Amino acid sequence: MGDLVPATGRITGVVVGLEKETTPAAVGALVDQSVRLLRGQERLRSEERSGASPWPAQSTLVTYGGPDDSWGHPWQPDDVAAGKLNLSIVVAHTAATGLHSAIVRRVRYKVHYRCD
Repeated sequence: MGDLVPATGRITGVVVGLEKETTPAAVGALVDQSVRLLRGQERLRSEERSGASPWPAQSTLVTYGGPDDSWGHPWQPDDVAAGKLNLSIVVAHTAATGLHSAIVRRVRYKVHYRCD
């Protein structure tokens, strides 16, 4: 991600945009079970951001977090600069039968910060 946040910056929030879809036969059968941020490969006690809405049949951008939402973790500028900001997503299959696909087209991160 590069040097996006100055060393003196204080990260106030992270917005994650997830462009996701499912196959038409799976509409209504897949939902988020867990959406969390990771620092590198380290699983944090970050707050859960999953939604109850079913995954859409067409590619749709869904956002999680916000400008004042640090996901329950104090992020440092070095975390962003070193590319340690990662996403963990678990999808639940709610249908009784069938094999369905959860497709992630793109993940976007927007880091909000203040320089005091």
